[in-house]
Amino acid sequence: IKKKFSVQGSIEVLKSNLTRAIPILEKAGVVGLIEPINPYWVPHYFLNDFDIAQDIITEINHPNIRLMLDIFHLQYQKGNLSNNIKKYLPITGHVQIAQVPDRFILIQN
Repeated sequence: IKKKFSVQGSIEVLKSNLTRAIPILEKAGVVGLIEPINPYWVPHYFLNDFDIAQDIITEINHPNIRLMLDIFHLQYQKGNLSNNIKKYLPITGHVQIAQVPDRFILIQN
Protein backbone atom coordinates (compact mmCIF):
# COMPACT_ATOMS: atom_id res chain seq x y z
CA ILE A 1 0.00 0.00 0.00
CA LYS A 2 1.46 3.29 -1.07
CA LYS A 3 1.05 6.02 1.55
CA LYS A 4 1.33 9.71 0.94
CA PHE A 5 3.42 11.75 3.36
CA SER A 6 3.59 15.49 3.56
CA VAL A 7 6.92 17.03 2.63
CA GLN A 8 6.90 19.32 5.66
CA GLY A 9 6.04 16.43 7.97
CA SER A 10 8.90 14.40 6.51
CA ILE A 11 11.29 17.31 6.98
CA GLU A 12 10.27 17.62 10.62
CA VAL A 13 10.85 13.88 11.21
CA LEU A 14 14.27 14.11 9.54
CA LYS A 15 15.26 17.11 11.68
CA SER A 16 14.09 15.34 14.81
CA ASN A 17 16.01 12.18 13.94
CA LEU A 18 19.17 14.10 13.11
CA THR A 19 18.95 16.06 16.35
CA ARG A 20 18.50 12.82 18.32
CA ALA A 21 21.55 11.37 16.54
CA ILE A 22 23.89 14.22 17.52
CA PRO A 23 24.98 12.77 20.92
CA ILE A 24 25.71 9.42 19.25
CA LEU A 25 27.72 11.12 16.50
CA GLU A 26 29.63 13.22 19.05
CA LYS A 27 30.45 10.19 21.18
CA ALA A 28 31.70 8.30 18.12
CA GLY A 29 33.65 11.31 16.86
CA VAL A 30 31.97 11.22 13.44
CA VAL A 31 29.93 13.58 11.30
CA GLY A 32 26.49 12.66 10.01
CA LEU A 33 25.83 13.59 6.39
CA ILE A 34 22.61 14.23 4.53
CA GLU A 35 22.67 13.91 0.76
CA PRO A 36 20.22 15.44 -1.68
CA ILE A 37 19.83 13.14 -4.68
CA ASN A 38 18.41 14.25 -8.01
CA PRO A 39 14.95 12.94 -8.86
CA TYR A 40 15.97 11.93 -12.38
CA TRP A 41 18.21 9.10 -11.18
CA VAL A 42 16.33 8.20 -8.00
CA PRO A 43 12.64 9.04 -8.39
CA HIS A 44 10.63 9.38 -5.16
CA TYR A 45 13.75 9.86 -3.01
CA PHE A 46 12.64 12.24 -0.29
CA LEU A 47 15.58 14.66 0.00
CA ASN A 48 15.94 15.84 -3.57
CA ASP A 49 16.57 19.55 -2.99
CA PHE A 50 19.87 21.14 -1.93
CA ASP A 51 18.13 24.24 -0.56
CA ILE A 52 15.95 22.13 1.74
CA ALA A 53 19.06 20.27 2.92
CA GLN A 54 20.76 23.61 3.56
CA ASP A 55 17.76 24.82 5.57
CA ILE A 56 17.78 21.63 7.68
CA ILE A 57 21.50 21.84 8.40
CA THR A 58 21.32 25.56 9.15
CA GLU A 59 18.40 25.07 11.53
CA ILE A 60 20.05 22.18 13.39
CA ASN A 61 23.26 24.26 13.49
CA HIS A 62 25.61 21.58 14.78
CA PRO A 63 29.08 20.70 13.44
CA ASN A 64 28.25 16.97 13.45
CA ILE A 65 25.43 17.38 10.88
CA ARG A 66 26.74 18.36 7.45
CA LEU A 67 26.00 18.13 3.73
CA MET A 68 27.23 15.39 1.42
CA LEU A 69 27.97 17.57 -1.62
CA ASP A 70 27.67 15.20 -4.55
CA ILE A 71 28.68 17.17 -7.63
CA PHE A 72 26.84 14.76 -9.94
CA HIS A 73 23.49 15.43 -8.23
CA LEU A 74 24.20 19.14 -7.81
CA GLN A 75 24.81 19.54 -11.55
CA TYR A 76 21.61 17.69 -12.44
CA GLN A 77 19.49 19.64 -9.97
CA LYS A 78 20.90 23.15 -10.04
CA GLY A 79 23.70 23.48 -12.59
CA ASN A 80 25.97 26.52 -12.17
CA LEU A 81 28.52 24.45 -10.27
CA SER A 82 31.01 27.21 -9.54
CA ASN A 83 28.53 29.38 -7.68
CA ASN A 84 26.60 26.51 -6.08
CA ILE A 85 29.74 24.86 -4.72
CA LYS A 86 30.63 28.19 -3.09
CA LYS A 87 27.08 28.43 -1.73
CA TYR A 88 27.01 24.97 -0.12
CA LEU A 89 30.67 24.57 0.87
CA PRO A 90 30.26 26.21 4.31
CA ILE A 91 27.84 23.43 5.38
CA THR A 92 29.63 20.59 3.57
CA GLY A 93 31.20 17.65 5.37
CA HIS A 94 32.23 15.62 2.30
CA VAL A 95 32.47 16.21 -1.45
CA GLN A 96 31.85 13.43 -3.95
CA ILE A 97 32.74 13.95 -7.59
CA ALA A 98 31.34 12.09 -10.55
CA GLN A 99 30.88 13.24 -14.12
CA VAL A 100 27.48 14.10 -15.59
CA PRO A 101 25.68 12.57 -17.44
CA ASP A 102 26.75 8.98 -16.73
CA ARG A 103 28.41 9.10 -13.29
CA PHE A 104 31.86 8.25 -14.57
CA ILE A 105 34.82 9.00 -12.34
CA LEU A 106 36.89 11.87 -13.65
CA ILE A 107 40.02 9.82 -14.35
CA GLN A 108 39.67 6.46 -16.05
CA ASN A 109 42.36 4.18 -17.45
